[in-house]
Amino acid sequence: MVYMRRGSKRAASNAAKSSRSLAKPSKVTRDQVARIRERREEIRQRAGVLSDSGQRPLTLICVVDASVVLKWFLPEPDSATADILLEKFLNDEVELLAPDLMLVATASALWKRVMIRKELSADEATLIYRDLLTLPLSFIGSGTLAEAAFRVALKHSHSVYDALSCALAIDRRDFVTADRALANIARRLPIHRPSFGH
Repeated sequence: MVYMRRGSKRAASNAAKSSRSLAKPSKVTRDQVARIRERREEIRQRAGVLSDSGQRPLTLICVVDASVVLKWFLPEPDSATADILLEKFLNDEVELLAPDLMLVATASALWKRVMIRKELSADEATLIYRDLLTLPLSFIGSGTLAEAAFRVALKHSHSVYDALSCALAIDRRDFVTADRALANIARRLPIHRPSFGH
């Protein structure tokens, strides 16, 4: 498993310049983006130290999905609880893993909020997605999980797409999701402490 660090100081500078050219988001979203930007800088600094030392003093490994990640950026039910997980990540108490298709799932959820639910502007969604790409989550190739996810999906009548996170968590890791249906499936699998909302 590879710890993937996304972004760099140069990329961060370019992203900041691009963000300033975007239309101003609503007050709540602007506050959320400001909060995540502060955390993003802290993550970058810590990731730099960790990459130099080659060690992470972790006590827990958790698999997260898009339903949790979006709560770091948007005011939603259980956002405060999701923030606790992010704080643990920043304090090097937990490593966060996700299937690489989580990025696609998050992009799709943001698209729906722009195009269907009309909750965000395209500029707001773009800014959030760019900030997501700077978080040093560990992404696991979905191809390596596909067979296990297919078995989970067939057995529990759920989409293979969502079952990827369950497949990644099986046998070894905690699974944190805010998707109640997926949490219910995870409870029937050999997953350590599947949870909803925390």
